Amino acid sequence: DHPGIVIDTIKPAEDGSHDLVLRMYEWRRTATRCMLHSAFDLARACVTDMLERGEDALPILEGNSVPLEFRPFEIKTLRLTVH
Repeated sequence: DHPGIVIDTIKPAEDGSHDLVLRMYEWRRTATRCMLHSAFDLARACVTDMLERGEDALPILEGNSVPLEFRPFEIKTLRLTVH
């Protein structure tokens, strides 16, 4: 929900699960707080590295929204598990 954040990639997870992987980045050179809003019913959201390893859980708020914080030019990889 912020114009300084771009969703670059949406793809299935490499492990064959039905999870979705999103790659996003901040391009305005500013620290940014935003919300990712999903039309899907989310069971889990987490931050992974670019190889989809490691999982730092993120809260899922009402309306399937996930709060995010970016540093200037930061790239984030998110893994979303859909009900």
